Amino acid sequence: MLCKASACSNVVDVGSGQGHLSRLLAFGYGLHVTSVEADSSHVTGARRFDSEVKRGINKEIQNKGLQVLHAKLEPKYVAQRIAANISRDDFTSKVIGHQV
Repeated sequence: MLCKASACSNVVDVGSGQGHLSRLLAFGYGLHVTSVEADSSHVTGARRFDSEVKRGINKEIQNKGLQVLHAKLEPKYVAQRIAANISRDDFTSKVIGHQV
C-alpha cells in the first residue's frame, strides 16, 4: 500500500460519497481519514454506515475478548463543495475548519 511505503497515516478522500473507501481505509488499515463531500445527505449516510460497521467490529472484538475499537479510527467528514482551482492553503483551511 502506498501509505506504508511513504510512511503516511493521513488521507483525504475528496468526493467521498457515502464514505465506503474512507471506511475501509480507517477501519481496515487504521489510517486517519478526512472525507470531503459536497452533498450533506451523503455525509449523513456515511455516518450511519460507520456506526453499523463500528458496532459489528466491536461485537467481534468483544466476543474474542480483545480491546474495543477506538472512535479515533472513524473517518472525519467535511460537507463542503471544493472549487477545482482552490489553493492548497484554502483547501487545508476548509478541510481542517469544517470537520463535522
